[in-house]
Amino acid sequence: MRGVLRDSFTGLFVEQLGHLMDWVLACLLARENLLLIGAPGCAKTQIALRTYQLLGLRPPRVSE
Repeated sequence: MRGVLRDSFTGLFVEQLGHLMDWVLACLLARENLLLIGAPGCAKTQIALRTYQLLGLRPPRVSE
C-alpha cells in the first residue's frame, strides 16, 4: 500500500512523501487519528482521499 500511495503522488518530494506515507500507515495500523498540516495545495486532502480509496472506503460527507 505504501508503494501505491507513493506512486500516486510522484510530483511531491520523495523524502517527504516517504515519511508521510509511513505516518499514514502507522496511524491506520494503530487505529489512531492523523493530522496533516501543511501549506494550501500540498495534497493533504488528496492523500487522505487516495488512502480511503485503497482501503475500499468512501470518505465521510460533510453535511450542510
